[in-house]
Amino acid sequence: MNTQLVQSQEAPSISSGLDILIQLYEGCIKFLNQASEACENGRVDDFKDRLQRGQKIIEHFQNTLDYEKGGQVPNQLNDLYTYMLDSLIQSGLTHETDYIQRVVEQLEILLEGWRGARPLILS
Repeated sequence: MNTQLVQSQEAPSISSGLDILIQLYEGCIKFLNQASEACENGRVDDFKDRLQRGQKIIEHFQNTLDYEKGGQVPNQLNDLYTYMLDSLIQSGLTHETDYIQRVVEQLEILLEGWRGARPLILS
């Protein structure tokens, strides 16, 4: 009975944590798509703002990796996030949206992975 009580108390926090993570991925993708659109339409201030918002979310992902529990996964994600941030810096310097699109593609893959893992994690 005690185990069931602990599990029932943990489930909402795990669920809400996963939901927040998924929302952050969705928000990051949205900001980067907006940055790309702003760049293509010559709205430099909007481009910089949305690009920075996306960068901050990726930096948050990177800063919250748990190296003690994740085995090699946090190291691999750190490398991927570093690549993404470097690509976004290049986009900011060159105003080339191809860099942004590559990052968005990677984020979409990760987002789908989290969405697919959600039922498994919560069960």
